[in-house]
Amino acid sequence: MGSRDSEDGSGPDLVRHPDAVRLAEACELLHSELVSLLLEREHLVHVVRHSLEALYLASFGPLKHELLTLQVTNRRMVRRLELMQAALNRGELPDLSEVDRALDAEFLEWEVRLRLERARIDTALDMLEHTISPDDERALRSLFRTLALKLHPDVNPKQTPKAAQLWLAIQDAYGRADLGRMKALALLAEGHGFPPPALDSLEALRARRSELQEQVRGIVTRLAEIRETWPFTLAAKIVDAAWVEEQRAVIRAAIEAEKERRVDLMLALAGIESEAGCGR
Repeated sequence: MGSRDSEDGSGPDLVRHPDAVRLAEACELLHSELVSLLLEREHLVHVVRHSLEALYLASFGPLKHELLTLQVTNRRMVRRLELMQAALNRGELPDLSEVDRALDAEFLEWEVRLRLERARIDTALDMLEHTISPDDERALRSLFRTLALKLHPDVNPKQTPKAAQLWLAIQDAYGRADLGRMKALALLAEGHGFPPPALDSLEALRARRSELQEQVRGIVTRLAEIRETWPFTLAAKIVDAAWVEEQRAVIRAAIEAEKERRVDLMLALAGIESEAGCGR
């Protein structure tokens, strides 16, 4: 390193080695690329995924819930037939109250699942009805970028536990498009984060460049993997009205088949109850 007089005459300025200048510029570009890729990944995972899942649930959720309800009802009737027939095989009169209690216990998990699925559908429909304005969306993404530069663990790996918790809250607020909460979290984020590492040698700059290159390659690979998983594989299909209607038709056909099966099961139940002399 050499020196030269500063323009204002206040003293010598250090002259950086040309290789150091090039390496520093490369690191800066790689760092910017890394941040952009990380933000793209966060957007995919916390925004696009939720939107695609919501669209899927809005398109198919109610029909699938109806189908599952019928399937559970039919499975319960099958088990009722089995329990009643087992009692008759033992030479006993089926106790309908005892049968009902046994079925309630056996199918409790399915009933819980049906309620949870209904809640997921309602949440998805509510999400699609309450979208934010384009201006708010731009503000949200800009704020998220600023906070990611401070708190994203891949940018600042030396996070404190408090900063890590704050980052999780920021991800959640971003995924919910909650601009008000993001602004509040931005205030809490003041004072967190770390400055970029001081690189005062060619070896340190080269090591930093290699580290950034590896991180960029890793994120690019991960982005490709994410796009090949559900629900991202639905991105083109879910906005295709013809494809959606085709899939809905398949579910409707399954619903009709379950309804027909329910009629057969009800007739079978009526027959065995009549045979056992325990009709209601």
